[in-house]
Amino acid sequence: MFRCVVADMASRADPIIADLKENGVNTVFRYYASEFQSSLPEKRLSLAERNALFDQGIALGVVFQFKNDEISHMTEERGREDARFSLDFGQTVIRQPEGSAIYFEVDGDWRTDAQQAAIVDYFGAINAEFETAGSPYKIGVYGSGTTCGNLRRLGLAELFWLPLSAGWSGTRDFYNTGLWTFCQNHSGLKVGGRYTDTNVVNPLITCIGTFNADGVVTDVGQDRSVFEQRAFVSADRLDLHSGPSRDTEVVGRLKRRQSVHVLDRVDEWAQVDIDEDGYPDGYCSSHHLMGLDRMP
Repeated sequence: MFRCVVADMASRADPIIADLKENGVNTVFRYYASEFQSSLPEKRLSLAERNALFDQGIALGVVFQFKNDEISHMTEERGREDARFSLDFGQTVIRQPEGSAIYFEVDGDWRTDAQQAAIVDYFGAINAEFETAGSPYKIGVYGSGTTCGNLRRLGLAELFWLPLSAGWSGTRDFYNTGLWTFCQNHSGLKVGGRYTDTNVVNPLITCIGTFNADGVVTDVGQDRSVFEQRAFVSADRLDLHSGPSRDTEVVGRLKRRQSVHVLDRVDEWAQVDIDEDGYPDGYCSSHHLMGLDRMP
């Protein structure tokens, strides 16, 4: 059991509801996408999937992503188009309740002034369209710390989802402000034969813009232990041993800022799960682990 309550997926989640629930997941983030992508045929959330998840007590979060991994997409015109699509799709197809959120991906480490200005134009247009529609939804962003920080400072987003890529610009600094909403801690975990990413919610935040059959979810339901049982690697390189001793075989190496699930502690050693599947992968020195309260 990996016990992260929030997962995100690029394929339908309803075929593996039982597997998700068995592992503690109560919330799944799925995609709004304005066009069909043959490489990801199940990417776009459907009403049938929404209904199936709701029937089994799984809440939804939504994020818009179509070519948002290309800086050329970050324009005022595309911001208007993506906002209009998301508003219409959310209101008329998914019947997303007012007061919940739509996140928009900025899926690249774009750090130059010109690139950040383009992202600001994109989100400025999104905000204008949402305001014209009566601001039915909160606006969130998935992106680097630099992107999240700029959009927060300008008041263009209010929910902030940090990606797994801790090396992206500004991510450590923004994380350590404590202003992030939730962050990815592992990618590509296979659950019920499908790939999912796991996420950890900021323990100071309870509402991340998700919704269920009753409306907006005001408490995502993450137990404090989920946060406290995970740690960052603070060393540039940390050996993973087969047992709690330096005399045992080195079975892997961990890198700085990598998130691990601490399953047990034996003296100065920590037994860790490094891929969020709930099973131990080895032992590392606990002196080089630090809690998720700060990113090293």
